[in-house]
Amino acid sequence: MKFSTHRQNRCQAILAALPSHQSTQQGKSMRELLALLSSYYADCKSEEAKVRALQSDLKHLRQENEISCITLEGERTTLRYRRAAVQPPVTGNVNLDYLYQDLIQRGIPADLASDFIRRVQHPSTYFDLPPEQCVSVPDTVRLTPIRSQDPIIQQEVLKALRNKQILNASYRNPGTKEATGRRLHPLGIILRDLQHYLIAYDEKDLNQGREVAKMYHMQRLEDAAALTEVARILTNVTVLDLVRNQGLADFVRDTTPVKIKLRVWDYVLRLLEDKQIAPDQTFELEEGGESAIVSASMLQSGTLYRWLLGFGDNVEVLEPDSLRHAVAWEASSVTDYYDDVYDAESDEE
Repeated sequence: MKFSTHRQNRCQAILAALPSHQSTQQGKSMRELLALLSSYYADCKSEEAKVRALQSDLKHLRQENEISCITLEGERTTLRYRRAAVQPPVTGNVNLDYLYQDLIQRGIPADLASDFIRRVQHPSTYFDLPPEQCVSVPDTVRLTPIRSQDPIIQQEVLKALRNKQILNASYRNPGTKEATGRRLHPLGIILRDLQHYLIAYDEKDLNQGREVAKMYHMQRLEDAAALTEVARILTNVTVLDLVRNQGLADFVRDTTPVKIKLRVWDYVLRLLEDKQIAPDQTFELEEGGESAIVSASMLQSGTLYRWLLGFGDNVEVLEPDSLRHAVAWEASSVTDYYDDVYDAESDEE
């Protein structure tokens, strides 16, 4: 196993050091590879052993059709190596075949294009397993948009984002029938499972000195066109910052972290023993080991409320008082909907 791991590392290093098949570089000789990768062959006892190990690795890569070799004019005894030409993926899908050729024509390296097509065919390729063996599932209810995304609108949104242009949009707010015109200064996109949100500044807010990034559900865009005017974007703000630090994706209004303290039981106890809800989480088993006290700094958001309520009686909010009261009232109000259940069970007793 140790040898296999070492060899795999060496072979990966060789591939990384070699030029691609379509490169204008001549390729690397064994002497050049030994000089570049000396640290990978440091365990060899002599220079002759290093040469033999490299020869063996190169032979293995050639047998796997990972590399090819050529002899240049004037170097009759010197072999030069480069990565082999990547074979087009066999998809059985004419649309994917066209996509692969289009990527190549756009200048994407063949190995990257091939890997992209493979990932399109098998979305769950983190473990490099086919879909029937590896499935990615959401941690919450899977919401599917009623309306599919208009591809032309999506294209205009992406054009505005890539070129940092103003987006002239017609947007329909929730609960309204008519869309209104807006001039948006796009910042990025957030994907929440199948829900796509455009993050942008509204020009009316900017004109009033309010630099507030807002979420616009892309399925509510009735029309959109990228203008030639340059968007006004704060250079020190990114969508990643807004999600991580300001809780934008969770619709957080107050971005001040709050220290929460929970008492947890049963499967929540086991869940938080080896997972954390925040980087500063502390976990302390109580006497008897049947419950634990968990503390962490978090933003108070709808996601947090739903998460706590979803655990039912396996979680008790201890601090802060405002969160404890909010969860208590939410839980008690839900019980009113099920009075018939409680009454029926009382009658049976």
